[in-house]
Order: sequence, then C-alpha cells, then structure tokens
Amino acid sequence: MLGQRGSVEIRPKFGGPPIDRTKFGRRSAEYPTSVIPPLMEALSLTIWERSQRIGVALMTKDDLKITDDRQSSTTTVDDPMVDRYPQSLDGRSDSPSVPPEALYFGDKRGSSPDTVSGDTGPAPLQQDPEAAMGLKDEILEQPSAIARLLELQAPQAKKVAAKIRDSNVKMVFLAARGTSDNAGLYAKYLWGAFNGLPVALAAPSLFSIYETPPLIKDSLVVGISQSGQSPDIVRVVKEGRRQGGLTLAITNDPMSPLAQEADLVFDTMAGPETAVAATKTYTTQLVSIAMISAALTGNAEQRQWIERLPELAEATLSLDDRIRSAAARYRYMDQCVVLGRGFNYSTVYEWALKLKELAYVIAEPYSSADFQHGPVALACQGFPVFAVVPGGRASDNVINLLTNLVQEQQVELLAISNEASALALANTPLQLPDRLPEWITPIPAIIPAQLFCYHLTRAKGYNTEGPRGLSKVTLTW
Repeated sequence: MLGQRGSVEIRPKFGGPPIDRTKFGRRSAEYPTSVIPPLMEALSLTIWERSQRIGVALMTKDDLKITDDRQSSTTTVDDPMVDRYPQSLDGRSDSPSVPPEALYFGDKRGSSPDTVSGDTGPAPLQQDPEAAMGLKDEILEQPSAIARLLELQAPQAKKVAAKIRDSNVKMVFLAARGTSDNAGLYAKYLWGAFNGLPVALAAPSLFSIYETPPLIKDSLVVGISQSGQSPDIVRVVKEGRRQGGLTLAITNDPMSPLAQEADLVFDTMAGPETAVAATKTYTTQLVSIAMISAALTGNAEQRQWIERLPELAEATLSLDDRIRSAAARYRYMDQCVVLGRGFNYSTVYEWALKLKELAYVIAEPYSSADFQHGPVALACQGFPVFAVVPGGRASDNVINLLTNLVQEQQVELLAISNEASALALANTPLQLPDRLPEWITPIPAIIPAQLFCYHLTRAKGYNTEGPRGLSKVTLTW
C-alpha cells in the first residue's frame, strides 16, 4: 500500500512499462514529476486530461521535495497545506492509502510542481499595472462607499418607504440577475422578517421569452441591477408598471433604462466600478435594502446598526493579510461547497459566485438544511467546505452540521464567523466582529469572502480584472 514503505507497481494509463517507486515517507518524499499523473490514477483520483491543464501538488507541512528526472534538479516546497487528506478514498480496506499530510490535487494552470513557491503559489499572470489593482481597490473602497450612500440617500429611503406604505402593497415581486439576484435573497429575508413583506423572486423569462407575465399589479415590483441595462429585468419592471403596480429600481445608474421604467429609483451611490467582478456595488445594494427596511419600520435600533456599517466594513478589511496567507493553502482546489442559512443565504450564493467567476472553482452554494437532503454525500476526508456562520438564530443549526462534517467526515473547513465554536472547528478561521445582530451580518461577512476570492485568484495565477468570457455589463433577454 502507498502508506507503507516498499515497492509499489504503478501502471501508466496511456501504456508503457510499470513504474516502480519505493520512497513513500510520512514527513517528506521524492517523486519524479513524470510519475505524478499515473500516481494519481493509482490513487483512484480523477485528473483533468486537458493539454496544459493537468496539475497535481504534493505538499506537506514540512519540506516536500519534488525531483524532475529530466533536469536532475530538486525543488523544495514549504507549504501550509491541508491537515487531513484521504487515507482510504472509497472506504474499502484494499483501497490505496495516501500519506495523511501529503496530498492535494487540482488544476494548476500556469505552473508546474517544479516552479511552485511555498508561501505565494504560482506567480500571477502579467496584468496591466493599473488594472491589476482595480478589484482590490474597489474591495477596499467599500467603507467609504457605504458611508457615502448613508449620507446622501437617507432622504430617498424615507421617500420610498412612504410610497410603499401609501400603496398598501402586500408583497414584493423582485427581478435581478447574477450578483444582484443574491442581493435579492437578502431582501427576501430582511423585508420578510422586519417588514412582513413576502418576497417572490421573478422568473424573467416569463416576461421576455414566453411573454406570459403573471399578475403582479398588487405587488411592489423591484428591479435590482448594477448597470440597470439588462433587457429582461427592465421588461419585468415595465410590465409591473403597465399592470398598475408600484415599481422600484435599485441601481448604480439612476439614468439607466431600468431607472427610466420605474416609479421610484434608489441610487446605490457606489461610484464607478471597473472590475468585472462586482464588490462595492453588491454591498451598497445590501445597504440600500437595509435602509429601505429601516425606513419602513422606523426602528431606531435598526437604523443605528446601519449607521455603524462603515466601521464594521473597515474592521473586516483588517483580515486582509490573514486571508492572503490562507488563500495559498487552497490554490490547487478546484471544487468546494459553501454553506450557511437564514440571512446569510445571500452571502453563501455570492461567495460561491465569486469563487466561480474569479478563481474558476466549481463552488456549490447550499443552505445548511438543503445540504443535508442529499448533497451531504459529497463530504469526505479533505473535501473543502466553506461556511458563513455569524452568531444568531441560525448559527446553532449550521454549527451542528459543521461539527458532524469535521468530526465524522474530516472535511477541510474554512469558516467566516464570530462564534467561538465555529472558529474552533475550522482549519482556516476568519473572525468577524463580535456581537452583531444576525440581520446585518451579510454586509460585513461578504467582505472577507471577496478578499479570499481575490487572493485565491492571484495565488492560482489568474487575472483578477478579466475573468474569461465575462464583461462588466451582461445583457440577457
């Protein structure tokens, strides 16, 4: 077995004689890089078989030596990698074992095992010097963007709330796409919990493609869009207005087509956002939703917490150095799940979206409840689980699940939380400010997730400013 010293026969998938290797130690090992793909096959692991895209990393907490026979050179990697990895991949007693501190695998575009640097990962792609800081700058700008929004849009929040009360609406019909759709999930929980308004998320295709819109005349019809340009979202708001419903556009462009079709416009005041991945436009959408909620309730405590948001956002940015170091640990990860519940269901979806569009990680978002209805079967030793677990009514439920996943399945856990028990469970704990009301936590909690995605993207060697196949404004019909 591979976990023991001795002669091991490995047959390459694409033919050739068996490869005999005898060096399998717990603390360090020397492997010719040419042996890595067949080694992975012997371990029953799936490797992407695409040109320039097969990647495997063998790492330990101590030094790991990787020898390239072709160059007769040895490179030492000092890497803080995952503590637990599969010793038995399929549960069978005869399945191959892996040195427990040694193995992680994934897509290594842009680097080879011989060029990995221990602390920083593969060298980032060459980018325009100014553009290279665009995304990071916009993440760092969020405290000031939120402060500007609170200062300039408080009167508009009161105006919108007054119109909603006067219209006597009974529910909200909300249309959005992408990141804005995740903001809509926050509205679903916040407006439902604090304002008694059920929020239904629209199916825009009913309006644009099928031309069979449902009856929404007694609803507040809300379109959320950073650019305000996507035709299918504009179509929903236009139809709501045609049916006689009250319509509201929440957008970063008050002159956009969406704004022109709405009765009410709430400008998120984020300012120009040039990076393709949305950051400050998302947080200002969340703050806008919270401002409207507080204006509807007239609750002074709710309003006071919203006024503290710039300082809370600033506090989470102090995690930047910690997150940069942590991201290197996951640079070969190509799949994970993201878990949370309640108000932070929106955070789960937004974090997963950023992992996909920036770092090209297949990140699946789940409510911790939904995860137990089938997807929990994915959990196994070393499988990456990311969780958002601020203190609140939903936290015990999430922590109970995470405890089981860590103790029973030995998953690799990264947790954003201010709960001591959740942070203690995590391989990578990222601490939020203490004693926050649960409803406000999606706003500060998404900022560490954004920073993590930024640093992970750079550690993987990808361009943070130009994700493939994406543009800043996406038009869908």
